[in-house]
Amino acid sequence: MSEPSNSPASNGAAAVSAESFHVAASAGKATVVETSVPESVRSLAETLVTQNREIYERTRERMEDAIDVLESTFDKAGQGTAELNKKVIHFAQTNVNSSFDLAKELAEAETFNQYLEIQAAFLRRQFEQLSAQAGEIREMAAKIAEQTSAPVKEHVTRTIEAVRAAR
Repeated sequence: MSEPSNSPASNGAAAVSAESFHVAASAGKATVVETSVPESVRSLAETLVTQNREIYERTRERMEDAIDVLESTFDKAGQGTAELNKKVIHFAQTNVNSSFDLAKELAEAETFNQYLEIQAAFLRRQFEQLSAQAGEIREMAAKIAEQTSAPVKEHVTRTIEAVRAAR
């Protein structure tokens, strides 16, 4: 390995360099490299900015449409759910009233056979009633699902048509 040279020539060159640096730094001089952007690059950058702005605007419009669709969907779902809840509460009240009527009839039974007949008749009526209630709930749920999904279907259809038209 060789050691750094301490020759007077190398020390003199280093001293001149250091002195030049200190003079330039103390005077606040900075070395500035001037560069220019070619017109073709500048034009390309402007075109890209314009295209990105257009894409952003179209995307923003599509997002606003999608948000409107979601709001409409949630609104319809909320309305449908409220209707369904009212129907279920009505059914529950009807079933509770039927149970009280059964209790009253059973209390009036004079024989064990009457007691069994009353209970059997109640179970038949209750089964028919519960089947009818389940059918109504199923129909309401299907109607709610259809109403809730309608805005989404319409939005998807419009979007597909717009894409086809743009081709």
